Amino acid sequence: MNPARPVMLLALGQSGWEAELVAAVVARLSAVDVHRAVDVSNLLAATNETRPCVVVVDSDFPRLDAAVVAKLVDADVSLIGIAADPSGAARLEGFGIDLVVSVSVGDVGDAVGHICQHWAAVQADESAVESIEGQSGVGHGLRQVLADSGHQGSLVAVWGAPGAPGRTTIAVTLAQLLAQSGRDVLLADADSNAAGVGPMLCLEAEGSGMIAACHHAERGSLDAPTLARLARTIDDGFRVLTGISHVSRRAELRAAAMSRVWQVAGMLAEVVVADVGGCIDDGSLSLDADVANFGISTSGQSAAVTALGAADELVAVSSCEPTAVARLLSHLPTIRSLAPSARVHVVLNRVRAPIVRNQAAAEELRHFIESQTRSENVVLVHEDRGTVDAAVVRGLTPFEHSRRSTIVRDVAGLCAGCSPRW
Repeated sequence: MNPARPVMLLALGQSGWEAELVAAVVARLSAVDVHRAVDVSNLLAATNETRPCVVVVDSDFPRLDAAVVAKLVDADVSLIGIAADPSGAARLEGFGIDLVVSVSVGDVGDAVGHICQHWAAVQADESAVESIEGQSGVGHGLRQVLADSGHQGSLVAVWGAPGAPGRTTIAVTLAQLLAQSGRDVLLADADSNAAGVGPMLCLEAEGSGMIAACHHAERGSLDAPTLARLARTIDDGFRVLTGISHVSRRAELRAAAMSRVWQVAGMLAEVVVADVGGCIDDGSLSLDADVANFGISTSGQSAAVTALGAADELVAVSSCEPTAVARLLSHLPTIRSLAPSARVHVVLNRVRAPIVRNQAAAEELRHFIESQTRSENVVLVHEDRGTVDAAVVRGLTPFEHSRRSTIVRDVAGLCAGCSPRW
């Protein structure tokens, strides 16, 4: 291929119309180097090597999934989907491809017209970007797809440092209190090491909603109604998406699929509460090198990392013991870097004597945490072992067991800060 010429990549299946479409595109865009990818590996390699302006992807292209589309998006190319039937078009839209055109055997004219029109628009945007960069030194990414003006649900990531007890209990209680305030809430178990929401609420029998959601996301069939069917309804406005049943299955929670799950969850619910695994160490704080190959993270922390990256609010849970507080202060800066857009709230759980002797000591501890973490607020949740044990035995949330309990009263102080800002 001539590196001086702009490049278009075509990723087409074997449906009978592809040869005619290729010939028509080449004839219409004579100044463009049109290259056809033979498989996914060739498509990704060509994208990295030739830096195409536009990639046309067919819904029947072998091994096309959400991870491949995410890799193309990361390469900053403009994507066009092409499909011969409504189910194929829906699949491409499920991958996040906004422009999808229809095609059929013997009638590729309209599809070629749309492709050429989009090519011209992209080239015009490229010229505008170059002009802006030449004037101000700043590129504004005119090819970026803007989100629609509708509200996207807020994502609250509840995280705890290693050894922090009660993170799942805090997440469950917070989610139900937000639902009681009139919000539509989805509680999602994103702990890929020791999922706890399902066992706590006795929801294990019907399998993992999170894995099923990821499988739909990879196939491009995940939308809000589908996610609603996969979630379990606990109460009016309160759904739960259960986590994995065994750590061996966390490889099924791929990064690209998880990103799509959080996106669709925000379409389904006003508030998404993600119970994020606490075992995030220095070896698995990011999507590792394997993500370059189809979005798989061998560290097994894709669910946690993608949730933190999408979070609007970060709730960091710790117990009140000095060792737990030290771990919180040690880990929080790194976790905060994974959630750059999130406001931070700190919960000190199981506050009790003699560790915290009295109210004055509690206030002193609160001010210390505020000064060290620069968080939005610090909430002290006092020990309420009786309520929590009684709720767990019956498969209930603390709120369901006792609305006037100490833990419910204390977590209620967190709700206002974690409510959507719109």
